[in-house]
Amino acid sequence: MEFDRVSLFGDKISIRIPHEWKEVDSDDNETVTFYDQVDKLGWLRVSLFTKQTEESFQEKDLKNLIDTAHKGDCGFYKIEDIYIAAWEEEAESDNSLMMFYWEAGAIINSKLMRMAIFSLTVEKERMNKDGFDDEIAMIQDCIFATHFAKPVQ
Repeated sequence: MEFDRVSLFGDKISIRIPHEWKEVDSDDNETVTFYDQVDKLGWLRVSLFTKQTEESFQEKDLKNLIDTAHKGDCGFYKIEDIYIAAWEEEAESDNSLMMFYWEAGAIINSKLMRMAIFSLTVEKERMNKDGFDDEIAMIQDCIFATHFAKPVQ
């Protein structure tokens, strides 16, 4: 499978995305949505949040923020200087859908953190198909390859 690297939110982050996935046109400047037009796996949405302080962010601040940003149990990962929490839950608005979430965060400088929220919406019946776990693993690998740009100082 081929992948593309896509810069988002004014080059503040870049993500890896399967080549066949296309960005959905939207007037929403705070969320970017991609759609799997070939295999119809689902819709991947990406949002970016910034947290600033007058003090100084420490790695433990980022770890705590990512670790407590979700409901219940989750997977928790550290990939280089990025912390990532991953979890899944039923969609609140439609019980035929399952939501897979990842929150990734990085300290950009001592006074600035950025967090990217990824959500993948999948029809529950799709979860029973052969190879579904591999598809989710592929999406997670793409999210693990997220890069947060650090401005030149």
